Amino acid sequence: MKIPMRVVLIGLIALLLGAATPSTAIDITWGTSSGRLRDGGSTNLPGSSYLNGYDYGTFAQLIYAGLNGVPEPLDPAQNDGIAPTSDDEVKANAWMGKGIFPPSTQPPALGRFSTLDSVTAASNDVFYIRFFDSITPDWANKTIPASGLYNDVSGFVVSSSMEQTGSGVFAVGGLYDTVVEVIPEPGSLALLGAGLLLLGARRKKRWR
Repeated sequence: MKIPMRVVLIGLIALLLGAATPSTAIDITWGTSSGRLRDGGSTNLPGSSYLNGYDYGTFAQLIYAGLNGVPEPLDPAQNDGIAPTSDDEVKANAWMGKGIFPPSTQPPALGRFSTLDSVTAASNDVFYIRFFDSITPDWANKTIPASGLYNDVSGFVVSSSMEQTGSGVFAVGGLYDTVVEVIPEPGSLALLGAGLLLLGARRKKRWR
């Protein structure tokens, strides 16, 4: 069987592109820097400086935006909030106050978190932070809060220099970032989907 030259060329280009952007382990420092994370108003998000801070501090995720480099909407029906059809991937989790103070020696770090995580990344990979105004109900399984508010912030593009040094740093966008989107209820989404399907069926029937 003769393989068309166009197919051969496409295969070679894909191979070269893959070789040009190898995945390497990168230590990403992500946090609020000098800023604070707030709820929908002006109140700093709950924080903790204790060893079991995830029982008290607001939940946050470091997410890889997938091959398309575009952050995708939260899916509350999923344990980690990532839709089955999405190519986004949660790479790390943190709680408010993590890494700010030694355990039990300082008051809770309201609205702040700072953490270092080693992730596998390549040049042009995009990461972002999703944070909530509630604690995780199940830290061991990295479960997102069932209700409350959330926000996606801090787009971060991996560069070749970061690959060479094995490290990258970024902080939450502005001096103050607020959670703005309401976490939808999975049941509401299911009802909405069913309603749209019924509406589509009625429209089809009407036009017959």
